[in-house]
Amino acid sequence: MNALKFHFLIAVFILLSTSLFAQIDEHGPVDKNKPKEEKDDKEEKPKFKERLTFGGNLGAFFGTNTFVNINPLVGYKIKKDWVAGIGINYVYYNNPFFQGSLLGKSVWSRYYFLQQFFAHTEFESIRYTKSNFADLNKRNVNVALVGLGYQSNFFGISIMYDLIQDPYSPYSSPLIRVGGMFGIGN
Repeated sequence: MNALKFHFLIAVFILLSTSLFAQIDEHGPVDKNKPKEEKDDKEEKPKFKERLTFGGNLGAFFGTNTFVNINPLVGYKIKKDWVAGIGINYVYYNNPFFQGSLLGKSVWSRYYFLQQFFAHTEFESIRYTKSNFADLNKRNVNVALVGLGYQSNFFGISIMYDLIQDPYSPYSSPLIRVGGMFGIGN
């Protein structure tokens, strides 16, 4: 039995040492102390500013009913197909019966799949002011949006649903957004 154990240990040792040699690069061992320029041309991580994305939504119409929407977004590519960021949303509206404005700040995340399609989640905290002939109303509203979208180059469209469904939310579900994003570069 001792001879069997001895041969078994020798076989395991040989197998382990063979697999350890398999970890050596075919051009010789890699010197970790070499300067970065001399190392193989492996894909380097992009710099911080190369991972930034910019975009948003703009909308307006004027006349008896006036509506202006400005929604800039800034994101950071966590991975090639995953972007997360922050945004600001400003809306001004005016009609013969009331006028008001919304100011929101949001945190969002997008995951791109099938190259140009994406899943989108967003949490937005909105402060809105609305006045009519006699009243001035101010209110804070939270909105949690989830949805899907399509982006081709800069242009994008998404359809989202509000999970919180606050009765004072300025959004109806489904919410359709049209806008764009620079710097995605899938």
